[in-house]
Amino acid sequence: MPHALAAPSRAGACGVSLGTAAGLLALGIPAGAAAFSTYHQVNLVSDVPGVAQVTDPNLVNT
Repeated sequence: MPHALAAPSRAGACGVSLGTAAGLLALGIPAGAAAFSTYHQVNLVSDVPGVAQVTDPNLVNT
């Protein structure tokens, strides 16, 4: 006697998708985050000439 296979229910598939989305939101990972993982550093002020846009000889790191 052959056994009939039941097709997956839409509710089950939707539940997996919603669970995955909820998990990503809980982790704080926005969609497409991997596409914007680089940045550009701009040194604004330095006490060393030529390192930044503005040179301030009175700047002291404490």
